[in-house]
Amino acid sequence: MTYSVFKDKYLWIILIAALIIRLYACMTTYVISNDSIQYIEQAKNFVEGRFSRIDYSQILSVESSYHPLYPLLIAVLFKCINNYEISAMAISTIMGVSLVAVIYVIGKRIFDSRIAFFCAILLSFHPYTSRLSAEILSDSTYFLFFTLAIGLGYLAVNNYKTLCFVGAGLSSGFAYLTRPEGLGVLVIVGFFTVFWNLSGLKASLPRRLCCFGVMLLAFSFLASPYIIYMKKQTGYWTLTKKKNLPELLGFGNITKKSALDNEVIEEARRDTINNETLRVEPSRKAWNPGYKKHFKILYFMITKFVSTYHPLLFLFLIIGLIRNKKVPRLGKPGVYLGFVLAFYLFILYMLVLVFSSGGSTYLSRRHLMPLVIPAMFCSAIGLHVLCNWAERRFDFTLTKNKWYLDAKIIVPIIVISVLLTKTLKYHRVERVGLKEAAYWIKENTQETNPVVMGRSPRMAYYVGGKHIYLASGSYKEIIAYARSTGVNYLGVYKEKIERICPDFFKSINNEDLELVYQHTYKNRLEVLNLLLYKILY
Repeated sequence: MTYSVFKDKYLWIILIAALIIRLYACMTTYVISNDSIQYIEQAKNFVEGRFSRIDYSQILSVESSYHPLYPLLIAVLFKCINNYEISAMAISTIMGVSLVAVIYVIGKRIFDSRIAFFCAILLSFHPYTSRLSAEILSDSTYFLFFTLAIGLGYLAVNNYKTLCFVGAGLSSGFAYLTRPEGLGVLVIVGFFTVFWNLSGLKASLPRRLCCFGVMLLAFSFLASPYIIYMKKQTGYWTLTKKKNLPELLGFGNITKKSALDNEVIEEARRDTINNETLRVEPSRKAWNPGYKKHFKILYFMITKFVSTYHPLLFLFLIIGLIRNKKVPRLGKPGVYLGFVLAFYLFILYMLVLVFSSGGSTYLSRRHLMPLVIPAMFCSAIGLHVLCNWAERRFDFTLTKNKWYLDAKIIVPIIVISVLLTKTLKYHRVERVGLKEAAYWIKENTQETNPVVMGRSPRMAYYVGGKHIYLASGSYKEIIAYARSTGVNYLGVYKEKIERICPDFFKSINNEDLELVYQHTYKNRLEVLNLLLYKILY
């Protein structure tokens, strides 16, 4: 009988559950992230026809290194909605819901219906897949096309059908246009296409090379316009404006710049007296930090992965790895997924190793999610094993007419309930003062494009002005720089300003600053007082 998505009730259960959770996440995300501003600025450039400078941010006065697909999708939807934030959130939500659908459909093809359903439902309620589906970030879009490329690539190396390779190439092209890491899918699928037989299907070397060439052509069809654009912008051929591969792997010198939340670099500050000095560190220090440093980074990555994955789901992951006989209907997915995880884990390890040479170690959960998503199939297998054990242990067959006493329903509901304690948390509510202060400026002042100084560009975004980064320095240096750049307002947190400027409250006077607005946030763990000052000239 022909399969129809419209008649698959389990697929619709997954889609409805994923949509409800993501809409809730959208409503409980109170303030956008710092990176969101650059994506919206890129979308504005598309809408207003500034194609020669699609990466430029008016608010930050800086060139972005983000790839263009997500901003382009925002710009397209903006033509219908006429609101950048709603358009961006809608794109992320649509992509997030589509991700669980792709996981379910591909999982049914590779494993079976129950494992595919368990995997999709776990991802629907996972704290970070749901949260990132509500953010104005490219992650949700990248996860969709990355997963689709990995899944189609596996199907391709199991049947060597041209259409599958075209689909894998196009999907990896969309993934690359969202984030440069999407290029790695070509390396993985290309390796298995040419060198490794997963299914036992005999294929000659010329056919393997032909299939690989078809995938490259499909990828190039999508990626080449952006690569040509970067050539015109930079003057040389490159695959991304972010760190290139030699720098990432430590073969080049690593330049450490003062940054906003480790992501937004305020280039306009470079010529000022309070700018932090750039430091160039030899690559050999990144490659040879000592075994203790390697162990520390590895331990840090493992603990970060477990907390991102969720400890309960990680337990299911271990069970699934041990009891993986109920895995394949097609080829050897364990080998393929293991190679995918090892490849991206190596890239992440080198990223952390290179950029932790200054002493601090940082790794975003967003960067770990491409490892979490494919590994979730093993957790689904572990959940399947637990359901079978519960049926045998508690003899649910006696109540087979009562569906609500079925172990296949009770156990997943218990697991989902544990996930929901983290999934349903409010997000970034402690930063709502940035938005409230911006609204106060709009309502109580006459400036059309005010210049706002602070550690975060979000206040400048909400007020529709320009952001100036607040770097560390003395009180006199900060005031001098603010006046020299025409700053109208200075936003600082009372509890954090002394880390940046130790003499701020000791030196403040009425001739320099006037306190015009204060916002207080309290919970049982912290108190944050946002102080908004007007710069006096």
